[in-house]
Amino acid sequence: MQNSILLVNLDKGWGGGQEYLISLIDGLLSKNYQIGQIVRINSISEARFKENFAKYSNYLDFSFAGFKNIFNLIKFALPYSIIHIHREHDLWLGLLIKLFKPKVKLFYSQHICPRRKRFSFAFMDAISCNSEWVRNAFQKLNKLKLPIHIISPCVELSNNIDSIGLLVGNPKILMTAAFYKNQNELIEIFGELIKDLPNAHLYLVSPSKDLEMKEELNKLIKTLNLEQNISLLTGLKRPEYLKLLKNIDIFTSTYCKEPFGMALLEAALLNKPIITYNQSGPAEFLQDYAILIEPNNKVLFKAELLNLSANLQSWTLSKKENSEYLKSKFSKEKFLENHLRIYQQLE
Repeated sequence: MQNSILLVNLDKGWGGGQEYLISLIDGLLSKNYQIGQIVRINSISEARFKENFAKYSNYLDFSFAGFKNIFNLIKFALPYSIIHIHREHDLWLGLLIKLFKPKVKLFYSQHICPRRKRFSFAFMDAISCNSEWVRNAFQKLNKLKLPIHIISPCVELSNNIDSIGLLVGNPKILMTAAFYKNQNELIEIFGELIKDLPNAHLYLVSPSKDLEMKEELNKLIKTLNLEQNISLLTGLKRPEYLKLLKNIDIFTSTYCKEPFGMALLEAALLNKPIITYNQSGPAEFLQDYAILIEPNNKVLFKAELLNLSANLQSWTLSKKENSEYLKSKFSKEKFLENHLRIYQQLE
């Protein structure tokens, strides 16, 4: 059946993938596409978007314990002409469906990991990456003959994000990412920063629970005697996180291998000052907005934080126009248009 897309995302936590997915679904529904979803039971996608599922033609709860229902899964997938996979970990599910329905087209996008080779990529009918950095790495490693498109995510933020209760710190510095993304380096930089800015506070937020990594970071924080200066936050609901983002002073990231960086883009759309490394996906879309420095240069990172802390208001005013430009560049309209172009080629 034409104009029918089955979207697959078995992730549990909120993050770029979920934001990507809901924007795509809303856009496709506006174009009269038939949409189905496979999501994990008790996932953030299921909880956050449950009110939307009533609009979808089909909806299936799925868990890794559900192999006994595999034929129901195949039956569920029959009406769809394209299976759109959003995460590398879910490729097996798309390939399984294609095994029983050879004519189905597999489109893979968003959370591509260019650092790992996968034989299954050879079975894709279309692939898109979210930045040139990912595409270049992916082409080099996999050497596919299949053209690789670029579809950058879009971000839609409310103009009326509520204020949050009083946050400690002056300045208030935030990094949002799973706790394996080099937060230890930022903690070390911050340990030097508070010698000059004793009232500063660092907020480290992870979209997932990250219990093991959280414990490791806490050990480092205690070793450096920073328990009163750093907060590790997990389990935040999406609205709570946006309130936090709206009320911080500086957004940072010390991760050098970010494929795109939705959290960074969200901070830019709220006109927050950003300091990060001049590498990977964020270096592409933040080149005229953020303070970009050479990777792993702790001394320079600290110096830029100090300078920015002393000039927050003037920096924000100087980047207001750039922030508005990013809103138009990563609009939902362009995002949807790029997807429709590929879908129509596959149908």
